[in-house]
This record gives sequence, structure tokens and C-alpha cells, in this order.
Amino acid sequence: MDSVTVLSLMARAFRAANNFKEKAMTHWWETDEGHDNGPPKVRAVAYYRHSAQDRQENSIPIQRDQVREWADQHGVEIIKEFSDHGKSGLNSEGRPAFNEMMDEWVTKRADFEYILCLDVSRWGRFQDIDLSAQFSAICKKNGKQVIYTTIGKPREDDPLYPVYVQFERFRAAQYSRELSDKVWRGCVKIAEQGYWAGGSRLSRPTS
Repeated sequence: MDSVTVLSLMARAFRAANNFKEKAMTHWWETDEGHDNGPPKVRAVAYYRHSAQDRQENSIPIQRDQVREWADQHGVEIIKEFSDHGKSGLNSEGRPAFNEMMDEWVTKRADFEYILCLDVSRWGRFQDIDLSAQFSAICKKNGKQVIYTTIGKPREDDPLYPVYVQFERFRAAQYSRELSDKVWRGCVKIAEQGYWAGGSRLSRPTS
């Protein structure tokens, strides 16, 4: 028997052994009866924010429904939800739910892997976009990944994902700047017409 024949027989035996193992092996999460219960779900917390200036489509219930739907579709179990109602996203101050999540859950607990948020603007409209990235970095340092469900979970082979997220941070910050400018111009216009923001007309001096 020549060497080519021996190698051929060895290759056939190797393939047969692999086929046998694939047929015999079951996933560890399958029951003894052979019923597949599915892989265990990844655990996550979710964060929602709605400010007084936000439109109705950004309401907490709508955010919650969309984030929960994404979680169900991707095998993620939400174990805790945090909501800041009527809170500005310009910074982290004045957002009790956000701070509780960061201080008591992200840095102190190890029983979840993801923080789900509808989009970058719900995470915050930080005027310093590096500050927005800093909070995400704190999550990553503590073994948690921030996932914006409208964007989806990043792929390891996608080098453009961080660039896109950074662009969305800029857009979120710019929206607040433009909104502040519109409010200021509106106040100036009202003042020029002789009104205060409260609606009372200014008294004009008489000669």
C-alpha cells in the first residue's frame, strides 16, 4: 500500500469521525429529551430619556416598545429599565436614572452585558461629544457594551461603526445648539414686539 493510499484512507477516516461527532453532539442547552430550548439569552439593561422639548415620537413608551422589540428579535433579556422623564440630555447632571444606572449597575454589577438605548440622542445630546464617548468607554471598561438599537449591534469587522456613532453624537449635539438658537431668536422677536416671555405686554412710558 503506497503512501498516497494511506493518506487517502486517513482523510476518509477523519471525515467520518467528524461526521459522527457532529451527529452525536448536542448543544449544552438542549434537554435530555432532545428538545432545543434555544441558547441562553444575553442580559441587558435599557435606558430611556425624554426631554420637555422632544416630540411625541420620542416619548418613553415609544422608546420602550422599540427597544423591547429589538431585544426580543436578538435574544436579549432586559433585566432592568431606567427612564428619565423631562430631562435634558446636555449633560449627566439632573438625570437621576442615568446616574443610578452608571453608578450602581454599570460599575458595580456583573450580571449583564449590554446597555440598550434607542439612539445616540437618547443617550444624551452632550455638547462635548467626547463626554458622550467617555460614558460609553466607562461601560466598556466595566465589561458592558452600549448598543443603540436603531443602529444595531456593531460587527467586529466593521471599521466604520465608530465613525458613524461619532457622527451621530455630533448630530445630537448640533440639534440642541440649533434649538437653543431658535428659542433665543424667538425671545428676541417677542421682546421687540413689547412682550416678555410670560406674555404680558411691556408698559410704554408716556410723555
